[in-house]
Amino acid sequence: MEQMPDTNTKSPKLYEVMLTDIKKAFGWLKTSATKFVGLTFATTRSAANRRQWAIILFAGYAWARAAANAHPIPLSGNLISDLIVYPFSALFAADIFRHVIVIVTIFWLSLRRAAGYLDDVFELNDITIAEKYILQAAFASQYDTINILDGEVAKKHRNSPIFRIGGPGLVKVHLENAALFEKANGTERVIGPTANAAILDRFERLRAIIDLRDQSMELNVSARTKDGITITSQGVKMMYSVRRGKKEPTLKQPHPFDEKAIKKIVYDKTTFKAFDGEGKNIGQTTKAGYKPGIHMLQMRSFIQSAFSKIIAEHDLNEILATIGEPEKEAVQLQEQTVRMEADNLASRSPNAPLAKTKPSEPEDFFSRDQITKKFYDEINDGALERGLQLQWIDIGTWVPSDETQKVRDQHLKAWELTIENQAKVDEKALTKIQKQFHARELTRLYKEVPLDTFLLYVDRVDSDEIIRELALVYREKLRKAWESYKNQNEDPPSELHQILLYLSYIL
Repeated sequence: MEQMPDTNTKSPKLYEVMLTDIKKAFGWLKTSATKFVGLTFATTRSAANRRQWAIILFAGYAWARAAANAHPIPLSGNLISDLIVYPFSALFAADIFRHVIVIVTIFWLSLRRAAGYLDDVFELNDITIAEKYILQAAFASQYDTINILDGEVAKKHRNSPIFRIGGPGLVKVHLENAALFEKANGTERVIGPTANAAILDRFERLRAIIDLRDQSMELNVSARTKDGITITSQGVKMMYSVRRGKKEPTLKQPHPFDEKAIKKIVYDKTTFKAFDGEGKNIGQTTKAGYKPGIHMLQMRSFIQSAFSKIIAEHDLNEILATIGEPEKEAVQLQEQTVRMEADNLASRSPNAPLAKTKPSEPEDFFSRDQITKKFYDEINDGALERGLQLQWIDIGTWVPSDETQKVRDQHLKAWELTIENQAKVDEKALTKIQKQFHARELTRLYKEVPLDTFLLYVDRVDSDEIIRELALVYREKLRKAWESYKNQNEDPPSELHQILLYLSYIL
């Protein structure tokens, strides 16, 4: 069934319709005016170009119209006079050109006044830089270009409005750099190496320049060990760079980088170097916000912290111990050699099994490889958090402080005193120590004289010659012992003198 129209619905009155249309008209006018103002007074390069051409066309039209009204074209029939001579005579007539001079003077005074204000705000101390900036921002006059290379702005561009105030302008970033710019609303933009110049928006300022190449550093760091002794590592060397993420170097981009790492370096800083417009170190932020050299000082700050943390976990003897796997193997080989020689001297069978000896285990120590690995892991983790990454590190040379020398001397004196007291209290202990040293020296002599000499000549000469060489070595040892007695102003034993004479006789 067809639904009947609602006859109770009231149609709008005429004045209500008129009010609605008026509101829509005012809304359209407001929107159009906003767009017109935005297009006319925006500080983008396109808007500046529009303003420049609008002023040129309007000023040219007004000048030509005023000249034509004051000096109508005399149609003399002479083409050269009518088309060439007349425009110059009319445009530069005194009654017309004086108005042009007044308008140009007003424009110049306004420009100077605005430039003076801008100079005071940014403390430029150079009004010509402010004038140049206003002309670039308002009328898109020839944009300045700055070059960024070797981690800084080129010296010849440090008086550019772009460097001292900000955009608009052009910037060229060379392969080894990345630059962080900030817009007027605080939005940041990272500009990496560019083939063509990048365009900067109004008041887009240079905040920091980061060198993308691998950086090297050498420094000395000091810290206290777990037992409270100061130790210094001299000549710590390392190589690091901006965090590159998973990007691989290419011919077009030999120094890849992570944009988040650049922002991390700049905004999570702890200390930095800053330069004024002439490149002099002023120790604080410039008016343009430029802060070069940030990442190098960041590395120095937390390397000292990481060094102190690692060293504080270990005693001095753990760090300075030099016992490693090569040393352990050398000790084991030496013990086996001594035991074999002792068995041979005791006329044991050469095929008899040797007693297995286990070298005494060294005290706990922190090897250089372990220190280096721990330093690398600790520093690289901290570097990644700061937007950097560590390539390699050399922990340098350990140098104990003067207090360490004093502690060592005190320990030595205490040890000597302990030995003396033991000798005085217990003669048996002293006799035991003497026997130990005596046995050790005999073992050394057995190895050095008969064994080494025999092994040296066994494959080269016959048995008689080997005996003669052994006698010569023994005679040399005994002669040195005889000279030692003489040097100490003591009389050598008579047996020693007789043996030397006999050996000299038979040889």
